[in-house]
Amino acid sequence: MKGIKESHLCVLAYLGFFVTGFILLIVEKGSLRVRFHAMQSFIYFLGLFLISALFGLVPFFGGIIQFLIGILTMVSYLYLIYITYKDVDFRIPYIGDAINDYINK
Repeated sequence: MKGIKESHLCVLAYLGFFVTGFILLIVEKGSLRVRFHAMQSFIYFLGLFLISALFGLVPFFGGIIQFLIGILTMVSYLYLIYITYKDVDFRIPYIGDAINDYINK
């Protein structure tokens, strides 16, 4: 995307959880770094959302686990935005490595 710094696009990938990650995957074609962060955001936050939704179907203990997933989501959300703003390409274990292998094929 012209006119927007690459580092800002990487942060933008995380700002809207999996939604902005998906949008940037569709729109951004030039920067592998932006595509990496967009794909990582999409897979990670969509995965947390789906796991939380599934636990929502379980009475009582599901609510407790949903609460814990919510805390994990917010902490990782803030951390990923902060670390990406500092221009550090943080890879979420397993997810980031798999995405890096996929992009570099």
